[in-house]
Amino acid sequence: MTAKVRCADCKHVMLRRSPDGLGPGCRRKRRDRWRNTSAGRLAAMARRLFGTPTHTIPGQLAIPKEHITVAEARLTCLDEQHAATVVSVAEDALRRIDTVHTIRQDGADVVIGYVDKRWPLDVADWAGEHGHATDSDAAAVIAGL
Repeated sequence: MTAKVRCADCKHVMLRRSPDGLGPGCRRKRRDRWRNTSAGRLAAMARRLFGTPTHTIPGQLAIPKEHITVAEARLTCLDEQHAATVVSVAEDALRRIDTVHTIRQDGADVVIGYVDKRWPLDVADWAGEHGHATDSDAAAVIAGL
């Protein structure tokens, strides 16, 4: 029985030996073949000059947080207790959404930090519907967007 011939790089089983010890579909052989083309040489030069590109995960922001400007909207609630309720409910919803948008309490006001205008609109609409803010205060936030 003959021993199996394996690729020197990726260790898959080859049908027969090759002069370089690499299989026909080996990653290393494909990479070396790519680097011998003009596009491959340009890509390698760009990686040397600029570094390897970072790959984003789906849902991940491509812009770093420190470069994002966050606008703010103020929603006036009926009192501090209602403002605390709005903030606690919105924070629970915000944990599931993202880390860019913010919400905090400032006395009877709720300060909503946003990049996407739908976030303060949703908060103001919810607070107005559930009686935590007057309809005119919620409408003022919506109209200010």
